[in-house]
Amino acid sequence: GAVRRAASGSPSDAPRVREYSDAHLTIETGLECGMGRADQLIGGEPYVPGRESLPRRERLTTPREYRDVFDRGRRTVGQAFVCYVARNEGQGRKFGMAVSRKVGGAVVRNRVKRYIREVYRKSRAHLNDDLRMVIVAKPAAAALSSAECHDALNRLFRQGGALHE
Repeated sequence: GAVRRAASGSPSDAPRVREYSDAHLTIETGLECGMGRADQLIGGEPYVPGRESLPRRERLTTPREYRDVFDRGRRTVGQAFVCYVARNEGQGRKFGMAVSRKVGGAVVRNRVKRYIREVYRKSRAHLNDDLRMVIVAKPAAAALSSAECHDALNRLFRQGGALHE
C-alpha cells in the first residue's frame, strides 16, 4: 500500500497513514470469497467467536479473592492438583489457578496452565453457578498429558461438589 503524510504541519512531524486498496482488505479478511470465520464448521457446528472464552468476570483477579477461596473453600486433594471450592451465593462463578515454579520451567508451567484452562472451559456447563474455584498444580502435573489432566481435574470437581447434581 501507499504511504502518505497528513496535510497539516511540516512533512517530518506528520504521522504516517497507510492506505490499502479495497481489494487488499478483501483478500486479507477473506470475507468476499466465503472464507470468513462465520462460514467455518468446527465439529459440525458453525464457528461462534468467544463461545468458550474465559471472560474477565469469570476469573479471580486479586490476591484478596484468592485468599478468600483458600480460607473459606473446601479443599480436595489429588495426585497432581489441589482444588479449592467456595460457595458464593449470587456472586457468579469465578475461577483461578496457581502453578508454582516447583512444577517446572516456564514452558512446562504454561502447558499445565493451558490444560487447566481448557478443562475448566470444557466443564463450565456442568459446574455450579455460584462458586469460586482455585486449582493449584502440584509437581506431578508436569508429567500429565491433556487427557490425563482432564480426567484428574474432573475427578476433583466431582469429589469437591463443584458439579451440578
